[in-house]
Amino acid sequence: KDIKQFVMDYFQGITNGPVGQYYDEVEENKLTLSVLNLAKYLVFYGFYDKSSDLSVLMRYLVKLLDGERDRVPNQNLPRSHLLKSMTMRPGVGRGVTISPSVPEKKTIKSDNAERFRLTPESKIVMHCKETVCQILLKVTNVRIDLLLSFFLRE
Repeated sequence: KDIKQFVMDYFQGITNGPVGQYYDEVEENKLTLSVLNLAKYLVFYGFYDKSSDLSVLMRYLVKLLDGERDRVPNQNLPRSHLLKSMTMRPGVGRGVTISPSVPEKKTIKSDNAERFRLTPESKIVMHCKETVCQILLKVTNVRIDLLLSFFLRE
């Protein structure tokens, strides 16, 4: 496998689950940050030269940026309870998807406010999200430059 495929496979693995990032899994979040930095430099130095590759990467990054599925240690549904409550359901297409049997919350409540507190665990997650924003900004700037150069040629 090449490096770009590893990055895509890694992001696919962490974004297709029922839960985003766990704040208390610091080592896994450090690995995610390292892979994000790798992706950032691949994008910055032009290794993602196909629009289709960038499009797929952007979908994964936007899902990773969405913190609604992230879990903090003090949330009322601990990770062990969430994992025990998962059920296997037939997925769309091939294989099966894992989905929680507990409905997800759509509003921010006091028990979810813990994810907004500054802790050593939340810092690494926020660094991940900041790196995602840097990548998205770079891709946006490249696309604007391409559109401007196309416009100026005509």
